[in-house]
Amino acid sequence: MRLLPLAVVVSLTACTPKPPAPKPGPLQAGVATVPLDAPVGVPMGGYSRTRKNGEPGSAFADRLPASHGVQTTPTARAIALTDGLTKIVLVRLDACLTTNSLRFAAEQKLHERGYDGATLLVTSTHTHHGPARYFRPAPTQGGGSFDPTALAMDTWDVELEQRLAGSIADAAAKALDGLKPASVGVATVEAGQFNHDRRCENDDLYPVGYRDQTLTVVRIDEVDEQGNPVRPLTGLINYAVHGTVLGSDNDLLSVDAPGAIELFGSDAVGAPLLYLQGSAGDVSPDTGPVGHGAFQGVERIGRLVAPLVADAYARALPPTRPAAATLQRFERPVDLSRAAIGYAPGEFSEYGGIGCGLGGGACPPMPTAPSAVICVPMKKRPFNQTTVVALRLESVFIGSLPGEPTTAIGERVKKLSEGMSGITHHLVAGYAQDHYGYILEEPDYLRLGYEPSVSPWGWKFGDFIVAQLGEAVASVGQPEPTHLLPEAMTGAPRAATDSTSAPATAGAVADLDRLGTAVFAFTGGDPTLGTPEVFLEKQEGAGFVAVMASPLRKVSGGPDLVLRYAETPTFAAEPTATAREHRWTAEWETLPDTPAGSYRLVAKGRAKLGGAETPYELTSNTFAVAAAKSAGTGASAELAADGTLSVRLRFPPNPPLEDGDGAPIGNYRLRDAFSSPQEGALAQGGAATATVTLPNGMTQPVTLTWDATARAHLAKNVTALVGGYHVVIAAQGFTDGAGNTNAAALDVAFTR
Repeated sequence: MRLLPLAVVVSLTACTPKPPAPKPGPLQAGVATVPLDAPVGVPMGGYSRTRKNGEPGSAFADRLPASHGVQTTPTARAIALTDGLTKIVLVRLDACLTTNSLRFAAEQKLHERGYDGATLLVTSTHTHHGPARYFRPAPTQGGGSFDPTALAMDTWDVELEQRLAGSIADAAAKALDGLKPASVGVATVEAGQFNHDRRCENDDLYPVGYRDQTLTVVRIDEVDEQGNPVRPLTGLINYAVHGTVLGSDNDLLSVDAPGAIELFGSDAVGAPLLYLQGSAGDVSPDTGPVGHGAFQGVERIGRLVAPLVADAYARALPPTRPAAATLQRFERPVDLSRAAIGYAPGEFSEYGGIGCGLGGGACPPMPTAPSAVICVPMKKRPFNQTTVVALRLESVFIGSLPGEPTTAIGERVKKLSEGMSGITHHLVAGYAQDHYGYILEEPDYLRLGYEPSVSPWGWKFGDFIVAQLGEAVASVGQPEPTHLLPEAMTGAPRAATDSTSAPATAGAVADLDRLGTAVFAFTGGDPTLGTPEVFLEKQEGAGFVAVMASPLRKVSGGPDLVLRYAETPTFAAEPTATAREHRWTAEWETLPDTPAGSYRLVAKGRAKLGGAETPYELTSNTFAVAAAKSAGTGASAELAADGTLSVRLRFPPNPPLEDGDGAPIGNYRLRDAFSSPQEGALAQGGAATATVTLPNGMTQPVTLTWDATARAHLAKNVTALVGGYHVVIAAQGFTDGAGNTNAAALDVAFTR
């Protein structure tokens, strides 16, 4: 073989044309939502809950109490994004947090289904009422070793981790299958009345009430062949608020405040939006000044934030789609060790540690020396690597962190993208890809309190992890470092128990007036087989049509149906029973404006009989919902100097009902966002015929008409005197805007 001279080789090489670098194309987006595969009975993560007396237990709960039903179905919602080169799926879980092992397990399942090249950015809403038991153990050292993560997330369970990973993969795959040409817009709105600064320990460091009050909406529209937006497709809601309206006594799975904002915001714009949790580490929800608690408080936040979401969404109308999308992902694996984070030997526990006063708090601020902070060192874990991810979507930058960033940390994340050309909005996504507790600035950490005590990498971790995210952002165009993968774990799924009899309805649903609750009981199947779907249908002509709280109801749940579960024998009584009665109860609480008419409830699920699984569908009897006759049960009046009589007619009080242990068991719904549940919702609209008895004994007939600004029924030109007045409304003399009436005569007394 003859060798060519070196100069000839170089010349030939130089003349060989290089293939053109692939270029990004226009943006495509898809969205999908699936219920989390989290059986009723799974414990809920976020609080250190205590088991109550008589706890029935569950095959899915270990140390923490089992969930007993569903208020809003936890889901995985996915938005897939691609420019033909980069393929990203952003997945939101209705859960307390995300873990690295969960993310990688989901990504592996997605790739096994043939979706190679797609990467996941998994975030959680941080509801404290979503499923738990997917946090792998992080034990402490010493003879009294314990797993502190189990205090709020129960012990790790391989089946539950795999179930949730499957839900993430399902949602991602469906979103990728539904890709459509799309364009992106963005707008913001102030929403500070719905969150508040919850960390008093740092009040000397930051301004009073320091928190992120901005709600940002990223709007994604489907476009036509010319690239012009034609219809809303999906979008993001980025806001900072803990999912802690409900307390630790609640035993129903719920999406809490973040999920309510997503649900009602989606309703308001007519498209499925994805809630992207922000810098919520030091931010709690604010349910308002009039005392709404429990599920009423959750619904109040959702309903009142929804118009703000709709306003921002309208202003975020996307432009004509660019010919080439700007879609970039910056991801960086981060090794975790004492040395990597920047501690000297002896300055900090080698593998992390738990803070003194675990779970406690102290105010006013108490600056503390670092040497007095960590009391319980952690053992070396099999996997000590986390992940930071940043995402650029057109003019929007999203920086994510593996834990709960405080407001100050969030502001630093936003600054990472300030020098990037074309970026107009800088967002923070907490609770993403992994979880290492709260992420605080060093001076804030050293003021102790609850947040530092459950943050295992100490006072330098906040600076460190933000710097790592900055390095990820700066690495655009460079090869991504190799990720270590957590050990893949599998296990046999739990076997479902048989039903003792075929699924059947258990009693009739009674007719009711508005404000009553329809109760549909039925026997079905083991929760292991999935939570039954219960649908409300209204009679229209000769048939029935589905009535949904949202066009997304089938996958998102809704606030108007509560589903409870009970079994006989209980798991606590007979954990090895092979057959049980699986009893489900659906509760539908009606409101002052629920449409009157005939309804029925339909339950669909799966049961196991004689060892064989089978689907079932059960339909309740038809029941009637009639106008309420209790309008005006509570009433007050006043007379202004100009002769304007204001009468406020109310329905009966509806304070949340709780059992002896504090768990909500009734009065779930928000009847009036601006009236205390204890005083009762205002009867709005319509008119009343009344007779006013003046202090001098004379009478004056009046017609009271609704005034939305005054939030009262008004009459003009009433004689203004000093003394006692009576406003008398005969039975059936008042009809509100929804047709509700007063069954009894009303005598509203007041003194002027």
